[in-house]
Amino acid sequence: MHFTLKYAICICCAFLLASCKGINNTPSWHEIPIIPGATETADRPPGFSFKTKASSTKVQDYYETEMSKRGWKLAGNLPAVPFQEMPVVKLSPAPLGNVPTISPDKLLKPGPVLLFQRGTESAQITILIDPNNNSTAVLLGYSAK
Repeated sequence: MHFTLKYAICICCAFLLASCKGINNTPSWHEIPIIPGATETADRPPGFSFKTKASSTKVQDYYETEMSKRGWKLAGNLPAVPFQEMPVVKLSPAPLGNVPTISPDKLLKPGPVLLFQRGTESAQITILIDPNNNSTAVLLGYSAK
């Protein structure tokens, strides 16, 4: 009887834990969430980048909501500068390693830059629009004092 009760409690605990959904189930980088559906992720100091099919507006809304849930405060929202364009840099194989090359025909359009604070931590989320691929590139930055 004692073994059966212990077994039943373990099953109940496992069921409860498995059915819990919360912010901890979302992939993150320095406790900055990675938007669902992110592709082409790259964790390279000093930041993390990825692409998503979500629009820049949806990405901005996602981060304003999700960062707040994690205790981050929006410290600034820098609007996009419409006349600037950023070339897409791709890595091309070379004998001595990957060499960055610029594709001038494919330019990323700048979106907003979101600045967050949480205690002594700072986060920067830069949103770039890729009109050629109907996608959004996101650059995450983090620093702690």
